[in-house]
Amino acid sequence: MKSKLILILWLILVLGMFSCTKKQSNLPDETFKVSEFRTIPSFKAMFLALDKLEETKLNNLPLAQVVPAQKDTIYYAFGWGVLSSDAQLAIASKNQNQLISVTDQFISLAPQLGLHQFANQLRDAVKPEIKNNNWGLLKDVFYAMQESVDTLMLSNNREKELTFIYLGGWTETTNQIARLIAKDYSTEKSRTLQTDAWEDLAFNLNLIQNMSKDKSPLLAQTIELVHKIQNTLSSGTAAVLTLEQVETIVEHTTALRELYLKS
Repeated sequence: MKSKLILILWLILVLGMFSCTKKQSNLPDETFKVSEFRTIPSFKAMFLALDKLEETKLNNLPLAQVVPAQKDTIYYAFGWGVLSSDAQLAIASKNQNQLISVTDQFISLAPQLGLHQFANQLRDAVKPEIKNNNWGLLKDVFYAMQESVDTLMLSNNREKELTFIYLGGWTETTNQIARLIAKDYSTEKSRTLQTDAWEDLAFNLNLIQNMSKDKSPLLAQTIELVHKIQNTLSSGTAAVLTLEQVETIVEHTTALRELYLKS
């Protein structure tokens, strides 16, 4: 089964590269389009800090069901990002039940975003392997899947949806890790939350707002919260946040999550 999962990793990456190649060949002047959107850092970097935390602490993280608040693409995209984060949290805590639940939710959400092929891969090969406790390989599979989703979105001019996927991922990752830090605070742990991702998210969201004819209050509220998170992070001294600032991060990311998902 290990060789089967390695093959899936390869197929996922090939799928993404094929999608990208197909898009580039369709440009009429045979030039590559440079996107106006910024590349948002992967939340993978923040997960490196989880290696320093005890599995028992990670097991207590509340990974709730991801139910989009509206039947709309940006809500589905945000939910996909949250699930990408929850998958890594479940893997880090080696929690089979949580990862099976997250995988089922991925399978359910994938068709709403045109990601049927990923749902099939999760159902047919990844889900059965969870019970074999091959956590390192599963971590690589989920990261490879998200990298392929990134490539697929970019190759089909779906930067808006990809921005909301990353918004969901960074919101969930930051919220969960900030909760852990707040419960067992130290200045060194608070450095984990520092990232340029929120600045890049704010840029992309402002770009989406400027490009959109529909000036929805949802987008305005989202941008306001993202700026608040960004400002709180930048207000730290020497990249260190106080306990109060960490708790503020928890508050703002919780509010952001509640905009897109049912509680």
